[in-house]
Amino acid sequence: MNSFQDNSRINDIIVKLREKKLIPFVGAGMSKPLGLPDWDDLVEEVAKHTEQDVNIIKEKRDLLVAIEYLFIKGMDKVEDILANILVKADEPVPHSLVHEFLVSLNAPVIYTTNWDNMIEGTYDQLSKPYNLVETASDFFHIRSGVATVIKYHGSLRHPDTLVVTESDYYERFGTDSPFDIRLRSDLMEKSLLFLGYSLRDYNIRYLWNRVQKTLSTIVSDQPPPSYFVSVHKDEVFETVLSKNNIVTINLDTESQFLQFMEHLAHSI
Repeated sequence: MNSFQDNSRINDIIVKLREKKLIPFVGAGMSKPLGLPDWDDLVEEVAKHTEQDVNIIKEKRDLLVAIEYLFIKGMDKVEDILANILVKADEPVPHSLVHEFLVSLNAPVIYTTNWDNMIEGTYDQLSKPYNLVETASDFFHIRSGVATVIKYHGSLRHPDTLVVTESDYYERFGTDSPFDIRLRSDLMEKSLLFLGYSLRDYNIRYLWNRVQKTLSTIVSDQPPPSYFVSVHKDEVFETVLSKNNIVTINLDTESQFLQFMEHLAHSI
């Protein structure tokens, strides 16, 4: 992909961003260029910190099972392990152009499954006001007219909120979490822009499927699509996403992701 300007899908994204009809949903891939771990890296690092055989753990197909096993083995160390691996909540964040471009999109809401504080730290660096939702009670203190950052899988500042293991994910299935209620509400009127996110999380795929089924019963036409930005072309996954009303934006390289974000930020 050499020209963002001539890409109709990217132009649609820009229109929706301008209309405040598109919500960024940010995963670990956004912070990976800063040396922070993605999900696979996190499993490997936790294995090392809990003195488990990394090679055996890497052979596990289901990373949620693998990390649950590791957390059982190192239950008394988990909070310290995560704090050491990630940017600590009380430390200043490094400057990140890609996060600066993200904040410059001026989206009303940003969801993130990341536990690092890069997004809110970038708001601070740019002296932009924002609401930060880390716990359910934070929803009661949201100021209107200000961007809201929702830590969908919890925060290191509140270890009991972290969604990490297989058990954590299953627990989210069985409850009407305020985070899920808010996301379902947003999906009824807005689309998502998945950035640096693998869409592997069971709870989000389940919630997405339920919302799409609900929308199909109340609108005659297909609802507006959401968008999945990828730097690794996968025809099988792309076909499955398309069936679920998610359009894939394929970039040629990881370095082009920064150019893509810059183009969006400068087009708003």
